[in-house]
Amino acid sequence: MKQDDTFYFDEINFRSVLLDLLRNLWVIVLAVLSVYICISAYEKTVYVPKYTSTATFMVSAKGSNNAYASLSITQEMAQVFSEVFQSNVLLKKVEEQSGESLDGYITANIINETNLIQVSLTSTSPEKAFKSLKIVLENYSAVSDLVFGNAVLEVIKAPAVPVAPSNTFNTSRYRKIGMLAAALLMTAAIVLLSVMRDTIKTQKAAKRKLDGRFLRSIRHEEKNKTIKAKLKRKNAAPLISNPLIGNSFKEDNLNLCSAIEYHMRKHNQKVIMFCSAGENEGKSTVAANFALALAAGNNKVLLLDCDFRKPALHKIFELDVDRTHSLGYNINHKEENPDVLLYLAKQGIYIGANSSGYKDAHRIASSEKLSEFVDRMREDMDYIIIDSPPMLIASEVKKMAQFVDTSVIVVREDCVYVKDINDSIDALKRTAPDMLGIVLNDAH
Repeated sequence: MKQDDTFYFDEINFRSVLLDLLRNLWVIVLAVLSVYICISAYEKTVYVPKYTSTATFMVSAKGSNNAYASLSITQEMAQVFSEVFQSNVLLKKVEEQSGESLDGYITANIINETNLIQVSLTSTSPEKAFKSLKIVLENYSAVSDLVFGNAVLEVIKAPAVPVAPSNTFNTSRYRKIGMLAAALLMTAAIVLLSVMRDTIKTQKAAKRKLDGRFLRSIRHEEKNKTIKAKLKRKNAAPLISNPLIGNSFKEDNLNLCSAIEYHMRKHNQKVIMFCSAGENEGKSTVAANFALALAAGNNKVLLLDCDFRKPALHKIFELDVDRTHSLGYNINHKEENPDVLLYLAKQGIYIGANSSGYKDAHRIASSEKLSEFVDRMREDMDYIIIDSPPMLIASEVKKMAQFVDTSVIVVREDCVYVKDINDSIDALKRTAPDMLGIVLNDAH
């Protein structure tokens, strides 16, 4: 099994990244809304506005007119006055005169290269901050004289009632920054997960990572080609017999048919099985178009729907299959209905279809009667195409692989993990006589 964990830039599929972003747009929106709610909740429940009232003092030495000396004294006394203004004695006086506890704090800072000191009092109320600082101004001298008696403090800027919080919380700005950051981070996470998701997103990835021969890629084709089909959301499978089908899609299928037919003729093979690792990889559509391409070359072709769990060919060809005429019913009963095969004149192929799934699908697909039926059809048909169930769901594919001549695995772009695909390929190689290769389906 191939195990290449190397990251290659040529394996990035920008369409897949964009689709992942669109699918997970709700995650980005949810992250943005979460940040918005968290910031709003913080503002309402945690954030407490603080108000600061400030006064400015000029320090001078008693009996000195020398500015330099005053400046030198200020530098020496800065720490002392800071401690004075924040002393418990002064705080106690503030609380005694105000009649309530001070729910704030006092700071004192010297203005660089000056003999000025700024004293600030911060509280949860602008009125309380102003009134408390006024009490400090009225009582600081009684405390400071005890500590520094040769200094004079003169108020040159009286305190005022603060009009705005000093610890401003700019809610609008923080919301914008937070929401933008959340959107960018979530977008980056989605892009990273998309790029690192180990699926087959490009043709180069299929050649590099899958443990098998790469045959062809089939480009994406829109299912609803007409306005009527779009309105009804019919989602009919794109068949190369449809005149409205795109040339590139038709060309891809015809090229695939030529490559496989050449291999089968070279090795004298008649029976081919189309399988896939997971569901919804387009295996049935690829098998149907392969049958149509072979029939266009005047070959007698039989297409068998051996996915007895979730048959799809009756939907692809829009067939109304009676239960008693279905392939599964006839394989499951002793007496075989001679009309089990339907001939589609317009498409020129024979088909064994099922109208619905079977509870005992595993037993039907693994029965000897199915292999005997296929062996009998070898005599009448040029080619027999078997549409098998997904290998990750149905273990009977291994049993079916034993009575086919060759097999092809269909891998849909960006659908199934590489490990699961390679496990299916290895399981098929162990049981099938010939594993022809891999088709990349729905490639963009």
